[in-house]
Amino acid sequence: AMTGVSIMLLDEGMDSGPVLAQEVEPIRGDDTGETLSDRLAARGASLTAATLDRWLAGEIDPAPQDESAATFTKRLTRDDGRIDWRDGAERIARQVRAYRPWPGSFTFWRGARVEILEAVPVKGAGGPPGAVRSTAEHSIVIETGDGALAVTALKPEGRPAMTAEGFAAGRRDFAGSELPS
Repeated sequence: AMTGVSIMLLDEGMDSGPVLAQEVEPIRGDDTGETLSDRLAARGASLTAATLDRWLAGEIDPAPQDESAATFTKRLTRDDGRIDWRDGAERIARQVRAYRPWPGSFTFWRGARVEILEAVPVKGAGGPPGAVRSTAEHSIVIETGDGALAVTALKPEGRPAMTAEGFAAGRRDFAGSELPS
């Protein structure tokens, strides 16, 4: 997948002005919202400096945008990070990466919020979405609507971030529980 940065002239619309320069940035398989934002910020700063010099020298002919190809998204809220275990493991793993650090991806256990910080899709055992188990390879595996998610790092409400092993060792009844969707 790809994303990128654009330098454009302002007009009365939302991101609708003519484009002065663009650069593409690949989205890496291990990117989080934070790592991708950092790279885009650096690329955007570099492109802005180079574009301003060329713009002021009259070397750029602004390119109008194709409004029929424009897409928009809604502003994220804290509640958008709530995990629906009925979704597939691949989608949830992407959500965990994309929503880190904000709004975070979270679930609830015993009424307390638990933020999932790192997770990878694994083969499911066919249990209901939200069913928690442990395996020889992973301390925390959560069934989803399609496959399962091995959690490797998480942050319980009011506690520091920790490994799945550390969390599971202190909460032996977590495996065998079922998380809400």
